[in-house]
Amino acid sequence: MIPATLALLDAIVAVLLVAGGILAAHFGLVLPFSGFRFFMVGFFLSLLGILVGLLGIVRTGAPERHAGRTRAIAGLVVCALIALPVVGIIVHTHDRPLMNDVTTDFQEPPSLAHAATLPANKGRNMTYDATRNEKLQREAYPAIKPLVLKLKPDQCFVIAREAAARMRGWRVTSEDPHALSFEGVATSCLFRFKDDFAVEVRPGPQGGCVVEMRSKSRVGKGDFGANARRIEAFLGRVDRMAASAPAPAPKT
Repeated sequence: MIPATLALLDAIVAVLLVAGGILAAHFGLVLPFSGFRFFMVGFFLSLLGILVGLLGIVRTGAPERHAGRTRAIAGLVVCALIALPVVGIIVHTHDRPLMNDVTTDFQEPPSLAHAATLPANKGRNMTYDATRNEKLQREAYPAIKPLVLKLKPDQCFVIAREAAARMRGWRVTSEDPHALSFEGVATSCLFRFKDDFAVEVRPGPQGGCVVEMRSKSRVGKGDFGANARRIEAFLGRVDRMAASAPAPAPKT
């Protein structure tokens, strides 16, 4: 009977930690990483709860102990509902490299000059570490490349700026229309983690334009692929918007 009761209590505590961590971080009651830590403690408790729940089911197999089986099953099910999705995410992202700075250009990565002036980045090195990251990124994210478009750079900048305004959780913090560049902060949905990004529109080598982007996390050594996905999503949106834009007038 004791394992069955422990399984149910474990499930209750795990739910409180997981839900509390997410809600507290989402509404700014704690720092994002603190909320994530609560979440992970709840996750590990749910793994323990699965084991205790299984033990409880075995221990309540005898007819005289059936009264505790419901508690064991309830604890097992609740813990499984918490643990299995997280395990799925871990399995899906287990091969992501331990890096948190992704760029479309290794030689001249977009600058995070304005981001470096923000209080949250005080004392942080915002330069791109090509020596460490380039090899990792090429192996893990070979699809991350500049977006080449057959549009005038200034027209492309307007489209890129509009695309950024449509990205969920994005806030542009600085822009330079003359340099055709802007920077901003992307905030994640659940824990409200904030990552810095920079976008630059450059003239194409044979006309047209090239859209370059860089995205860097503020906390953690790894990002579970979040920065690469952000770049792919943004450049994909720019590409779709550019496809419906009026073609540049031919030179006369």
